[in-house]
Amino acid sequence: PGRYFQLVRSRTPPGEPLELVATRRPYDDPGVARPYYRLRLLDSTPVAKTFMPLELTSARMARLRELFRQPLRQVTELPGYKPETAANPFVTFRDLPVDSRYRFLLDDARFFMMGFMKGPVCRGQVALNVITDHFWVFFVAPDKPAPAALAAMLARDAPNLRLPAENDGATGLLAWGEYARAETRHMKNKQEMLGRLASSQRPGLSLLWDGGGNPDAALTVFRHFDSASVLRGLAGERPQTAMLIGYPLFERMHYLLLAGFDVYGNVGHQLASRLYMDFLRMEGELDFVTLLPRDERQATMDHWYRGTDTQHEGYLADVRDLYPRESGIAYRDGDRLGELYRLLQRRYAALRDPALDWRGNSGLKPAEITTLRQLSALRGAPAAAMPELSLLLVQRTGGTTAVVSLVRNSAHSNVAEMFDEDRRRLPGEDTLLALDGIAGAYPNLFFAVDAGELPEFAAAVAGLRDGVDLEGLVDRFGVRRSDRRFWTLSDEVHAAWRRRDPREAAVLDYSRYEDL
Repeated sequence: PGRYFQLVRSRTPPGEPLELVATRRPYDDPGVARPYYRLRLLDSTPVAKTFMPLELTSARMARLRELFRQPLRQVTELPGYKPETAANPFVTFRDLPVDSRYRFLLDDARFFMMGFMKGPVCRGQVALNVITDHFWVFFVAPDKPAPAALAAMLARDAPNLRLPAENDGATGLLAWGEYARAETRHMKNKQEMLGRLASSQRPGLSLLWDGGGNPDAALTVFRHFDSASVLRGLAGERPQTAMLIGYPLFERMHYLLLAGFDVYGNVGHQLASRLYMDFLRMEGELDFVTLLPRDERQATMDHWYRGTDTQHEGYLADVRDLYPRESGIAYRDGDRLGELYRLLQRRYAALRDPALDWRGNSGLKPAEITTLRQLSALRGAPAAAMPELSLLLVQRTGGTTAVVSLVRNSAHSNVAEMFDEDRRRLPGEDTLLALDGIAGAYPNLFFAVDAGELPEFAAAVAGLRDGVDLEGLVDRFGVRRSDRRFWTLSDEVHAAWRRRDPREAAVLDYSRYEDL
């Protein structure tokens, strides 16, 4: 307990002093005939913005053997280190079963999704504005389509699945059209494969991975302007968008945003990565809307991409033709998208984190929870006036402090462009979510409230209209950097986190704490 290790490459085998192989990417040439994968004790303090613990147990080893060594497979030639092959997982791991590769990702889906958010690619506003502020993530069931058919399609479709890292940074803004054409070909090939496999089957809830008891089957992602976080379960009543991710998409996301992202790369590499993610996001959203009636898919995508440029309008103009098969869900409500969200909430209710329904060990009373639910109903000006992420500390004499995350979800007409984010802001559609526990790594403000004052705090938040009102709220309930209580309350926050989640609790980053 409390001891963590890093998995690294070493020039020396176990039993000898570790000699770290330091390369820009994990698949770069190590410069030795045989590198060894070894565990190195982590002697630094874990910080929440990069901390991603993964437990290594005998059960995990048995699972890895089940996926990749039963039965044993002959590999005639090991993959090389040239960027054009090492950067492409569909080439590098072609000797490993597609089904095993996908199930490996699904087993720890949240871990891999967190890698996208906590890795170096997600640094700064321009990198993060490729995603909406609040969206749900689901995954295609690993047996749909059949693994053999998917493997055959991936073998044929390899040229369309190339990633920016193959060009080693020699691409940039001009690559948009090339990526668009390759992605269009890939999606058409994917739909043709599905059409051949099950001509009578319509896309429905059975298409989605049910998790088999794994809570990673349904995730919520929050963007906090220039950082992001991932929660298990479906947080909030209605997200801004949603994604359905299958194996080829999941693998490409991992290689684009983590394994293949070069933190030392030039501007061309960073721009190409940002542009490519544009298409991966749209692919996940397009796959999700196949669950809607065919006549409503285009309208949903048009709403998610209001005011986009001509390139995006052309790319998203044929949703009906790209996904011609009708949905297999029998809808009854006039709000079909809202009905789909409710169906999904019921489907994944058994895997839902109790904390999302205030059934955790927060210590809050029913009346206090009712008040916090009122904060989650706020929309428009009050939500827009709040910080991106603030921590509400509910205190009572002689008791432990309850920590609540107040997450502002900023609305945009679209997230298809890198710049001019302010022009695409829709503050009238902003929402606020009160979550039990800690979400995110960069709190912008603390609010310290006695339990008896919670209704007054909620009423004050509901009355916010602008930054001046927020300053008044901070004057009454906030904790500024100069407040003598700041570090004491910070200790209480971290202590509460360690009590609730001792394995994942880490040190928060206050570099983005607001000075109002």
